[in-house]
Amino acid sequence: MNRKYTPLIAIALLTAGCHPARDESPSVPSQSLNEGAARAKGAAISGDLMETLKAQLIGALSSNDPAQAVAVCRNVAVPTTDAAAVHERGIHVRRTTMKPRNPANAPDELDRRVLEAFATANPPPADRVEPVDDGGYRYYRPLVIAELCLKCHGDPATFPPALVETLQRLYPQDQATGYALGDFRGVICVEFSPRP
Repeated sequence: MNRKYTPLIAIALLTAGCHPARDESPSVPSQSLNEGAARAKGAAISGDLMETLKAQLIGALSSNDPAQAVAVCRNVAVPTTDAAAVHERGIHVRRTTMKPRNPANAPDELDRRVLEAFATANPPPADRVEPVDDGGYRYYRPLVIAELCLKCHGDPATFPPALVETLQRLYPQDQATGYALGDFRGVICVEFSPRP
């Protein structure tokens, strides 16, 4: 596995409570936000989010019940991701992938181009910053499959029946299985807009 990547343990991409804010004072990214600032701030926000989600998933998987981890992802990952930058107007954080479990995480056109670039790069980059039409930036941080991720994202033939049932019930259009250790899974996207 490429050491440039910090693996996100078992996303169900992932996963209660609000994420502690780094900076308590709200700020609005301005037109003067540059690529370097977007990269630095995006790396900090996505890194904090990954650590928070990782801790939640390790706790959920400690019972050796992957179906419980899926429930954590469903009930905790989205609010935790949404809260990652709630303290700053003009910043939106989300996860996306070409093989979403949750259809809400499907990529848009720019996301698709970035996901394809990460998937085909050799060696893959540690991150990527893309300008967007409104004068802002999107910071992308790759996620790869770690060993614990395989419990919910690996070969479905190895999943316990309770997990299969939970995935079929909660995510009937699930595409997020069949991964191997070290596979590229998707990205965390931190979007900076010059407008709040």
